[in-house]
Amino acid sequence: MAVEPPFANTPLLLDTDVFTDWRNQRPHIISAIKEYSKRTKSFPMQAAITIFESQFGFDSESIKGSGLSTQLMKERGDIVATALAHNYGVATRNQRDFELIGQHLPPYAPVLYLAIWKS
Repeated sequence: MAVEPPFANTPLLLDTDVFTDWRNQRPHIISAIKEYSKRTKSFPMQAAITIFESQFGFDSESIKGSGLSTQLMKERGDIVATALAHNYGVATRNQRDFELIGQHLPPYAPVLYLAIWKS
């Protein structure tokens, strides 16, 4: 399965890290969202799992040694499934995780578009 940068007009889902950066008003994410919004005339989408993860505060510190990292990888897979089902891309800082998921999708799956929004 191919993982590629999104086209300029590709709708994007925010993963949890990017959504958290947006909530915390990180300048690089604010800039990326403003540019995206100006270009597409809309805001990025949010998957239900992103809201769930944000509400319950799953982050790398809280999952160390708890066995939740496997669950979070599954949740990232759910974000990918949502993005593919709706022909969206994913805005993320976790390029490696999403590329790993992309490598395990079947060859007939559509392209996974990743927008890497890092500072």
